[in-house]
Amino acid sequence: METTVEIIVGVLSALTICALTRANHILSRFLLPGLRQGRMLVTAKSLPWLLLVVVSGCASQQQVLSQKQGSATQTALERAKFEMNCPSANATVLSQDFIQPAIQGPWVAGLERVEYTVGVEGCNQRKVYIILCQVGSDTCFAASPDTRFRS
Repeated sequence: METTVEIIVGVLSALTICALTRANHILSRFLLPGLRQGRMLVTAKSLPWLLLVVVSGCASQQQVLSQKQGSATQTALERAKFEMNCPSANATVLSQDFIQPAIQGPWVAGLERVEYTVGVEGCNQRKVYIILCQVGSDTCFAASPDTRFRS
């Protein structure tokens, strides 16, 4: 029984954060109750199927960055149009980054976020916004780093 559990934990630790989140749900709902009662629910035949279920549906970091870029750009553009009073402003993504959760492990997973630095220009003005979007959500937040936060 211990060797199968060790194999499961070893394989799960090598998977992505998305897979760990899915594995956490599967383990807590289906596998751990049986293990606590001394029943073996995972066999050598079922292990590949379990891994397929865990990994399926997970997008790569680059795919997530590409998917969220449009809404991040739109969020920055809407805020800039209001702040600059410029309906003809244009936005350009200057950089992007996938931010790993602060807490992650086989039993707990934090929030995944993507961050974009977006430059907006129009009406003889230029502004830079930091856009944060939570993975799995449709909303983004636009922060404006101004002189208050610079050293």
